[in-house]
Amino acid sequence: MRRLIWLAALIFALTMMPDRAYGHEPLSDIALAAIEDEWRDAFLEHRANPPPTHIHLPVQQFRGLGGVEQWRALISTYFQPGQVPTALCVIWGESRGNPTADNPTSTARGLWQFLKGTWNWVADQTGGPNYDSGAPYDPVISTEYAYWLWERQGWSPWLAARRC
Repeated sequence: MRRLIWLAALIFALTMMPDRAYGHEPLSDIALAAIEDEWRDAFLEHRANPPPTHIHLPVQQFRGLGGVEQWRALISTYFQPGQVPTALCVIWGESRGNPTADNPTSTARGLWQFLKGTWNWVADQTGGPNYDSGAPYDPVISTEYAYWLWERQGWSPWLAARRC
């Protein structure tokens, strides 16, 4: 991708600026053809091997970064082994493993960053404590709610899951 950007800037600079004003001769047809070939090759390489549309961060990268690993045992009691890395990644993306995290621009709270409406809906469905009880800050209860929601909707309720 850098190669494409560099080549685009070079072509723009070489074709748009007045040649003599900068003290050099106009490019020859051979030089322009070489630049076009380089550009085409870079474009085709980029098209054949596009960069990933998302970044997958393996859980190993979270070790020692804000305490996500401290929740592995808890997560493992609810989620299937194959889902534990994704769950830890979601927690990392949502709260960095902080069970008392508050989103300053929404009602999202806790380890899983449940919104008030979502939390209260799950509470109504399960008979559990509501949002105003402070339960979203309890990592066990919020993980129970997260698991309940995950069983029904997968990872779609969590935006952070898109990067996992």
